[in-house]
Amino acid sequence: RPSTVRRARKGTQPLATVQISVAEDLDAIQARMRSRTRGYVRTAEKQGIRVREGTRADLPAFLGLMADTQRRRGHTIQPEGFGYALWDELIETDKLGGLFLAEYEGRALSAGVGLALGANAWEFYPVATDIPRSLRPNYGLIWALIQWSKSRGCRRLDLRGVPIDPPPEHPLYGIYQFKTGLVTYKLWLNQTGGFATWVDNSIGATAPSIERVKTQYRANDGDEFEN
Repeated sequence: RPSTVRRARKGTQPLATVQISVAEDLDAIQARMRSRTRGYVRTAEKQGIRVREGTRADLPAFLGLMADTQRRRGHTIQPEGFGYALWDELIETDKLGGLFLAEYEGRALSAGVGLALGANAWEFYPVATDIPRSLRPNYGLIWALIQWSKSRGCRRLDLRGVPIDPPPEHPLYGIYQFKTGLVTYKLWLNQTGGFATWVDNSIGATAPSIERVKTQYRANDGDEFEN
């Protein structure tokens, strides 16, 4: 088969995003949040949510959360090999990111992947259990990703995938509220959409396609996302 990357016929993400500036100190970043969001970040810590950077041994927990989340949303469940390829290629080998888990009493309630390159960081695959909202683990998780992005020397954290001004009945309205609450302004970026390439069913054939993803990341490094 030809080793080409083409535009996907059907995208899975909204073509807009929100970015958080992480160039300032942490107090300034919190000050730009909505007051309710700022309170939820503090609530997560007070409720005993602890966020840590995971290891390869945490992949089964992460993939379990991903399967639960995708099942609730009616999405296609990613094969197990996907998570291991992501870890081995982008996190372990190229040191481009990390896996983060928000835990309560030793149990992972939410998780996500952070990837960073140059001045930019991205949140990928945020997943969670169907848990009591009062614990606010997602807010603890995103706050940890903000701090991690700063520690990598990034200037922006891209939260990816938000609809533009959706009505309350929109299925992604909760995600919209969560992400836009982290900034006091909205930054809408027209993303280029999704791209697809053929990948063999065997795990060994995953690496070449991930190499192409890494090449695209490197090509997009710099200040093209500056407001």
